[in-house]
Amino acid sequence: MKLIIIGNGVCGITVAKFFRTQSEDAEVTIFTEENEHYYPKPILIEFLAGRIKHEEIYFYNWAWYTEKKIKVKFGKKVVKINEKSKNIELENGEQYPYDCLVLANGAKSSIPAVEGVKKKGSFSLRTINDAQNILEYLSPLKPASDTDKRKAVIIGGGFLGLETASAMLGAGLEPIVIEHNASLLSRQIDAQGSEILKTKLESMGIKFKLESECISINGDDQVESVTLKGGEVIPAHIVITAAGICPNIELAKTAGLKVSKGVVVNKFLQTDDEHIYACGDVAEFDNQVYGIIPVALAQAQTVAFNALNGPKLVYKGSLPSSTLKIAGIDLTCLGDSNPPENAYDVMRRSDPEKGTYIKLLVKANKVGGVILINDRKDILSWTKIINQQIDIGKFKETILNETFDMAQLFNKA
Repeated sequence: MKLIIIGNGVCGITVAKFFRTQSEDAEVTIFTEENEHYYPKPILIEFLAGRIKHEEIYFYNWAWYTEKKIKVKFGKKVVKINEKSKNIELENGEQYPYDCLVLANGAKSSIPAVEGVKKKGSFSLRTINDAQNILEYLSPLKPASDTDKRKAVIIGGGFLGLETASAMLGAGLEPIVIEHNASLLSRQIDAQGSEILKTKLESMGIKFKLESECISINGDDQVESVTLKGGEVIPAHIVITAAGICPNIELAKTAGLKVSKGVVVNKFLQTDDEHIYACGDVAEFDNQVYGIIPVALAQAQTVAFNALNGPKLVYKGSLPSSTLKIAGIDLTCLGDSNPPENAYDVMRRSDPEKGTYIKLLVKANKVGGVILINDRKDILSWTKIINQQIDIGKFKETILNETFDMAQLFNKA
């Protein structure tokens, strides 16, 4: 059997890994436009902040690929899928046949229609090449003194935007985050949790412009400032856009596969061609593109099984889970963490001085979502409580006490 995987991110490499555990003889080939082996996307922030070297970004060493008999074709852009003849075609005209094809080609950065967004000094961050280009640009921008820090404007106050701001802080710049919503991470956490997070980030040196929109990036040869809606001008030595992602649906669309926000898949994660699967950031399941690593891992394992055994293993969706990766801050959102008002009963424990916050979303004594700020010790328990829909009714009065023993919820005696 010949399995071809398009995309070398977490989803693509996980499909290859789990497929190989089931079959030692099948031919597994990954095609990637990059010239790098797999590296986790979150590690780009560490690289950008100067905390790790280029050679430390890789998840597996070169010998692992040889041992697992996984071929990786670097710098190869797939431009066409020939469904009838079951092969893929590269830019140079080369064709490769497949028995099963997996689309794991992820997403690209969403770039807003801002005047000057293509100026020198304006970047997005999606690949190690992006990170290297940013560092190369930053190199001559070293501050003359601690009081003369260069300014980095980050467009977007989501997870990636906040992590990028932290990396810029680590690189010696003064980050300013522009966010169009009235609070940070408004899709994941409530206003109270957002304020605690914002206060902590500000104490670290990150500045914010909320309810703001960048309408232009200014400068002659390169970035010098940004203009906000309303007229305010902010000096900027570099601008990094972190305004979400757009699934790479063009290849699937050209092939005639059903696409919407992403490549539409069924409960087996098949496209409307039974020999082609899709997973991760490019896939749309049940009208949703998740765009998060835990979902990519779960979908990849389902695809790996079905690619070899046929459509048997059903994907039932994944518990949404997001974690902010900034030194000194632990934020985790599980499940339906910020639903419409009155959709759940709300339970909270907050300590602004310590910067801790826990919020439970509860309906009929079942937890539907959790927000945890600087309180990681029970993440696995909360995940299990949501997934297994454990009744917490007997413990509602005490469950948020710092001394509460979570093991009581799982005691069947």
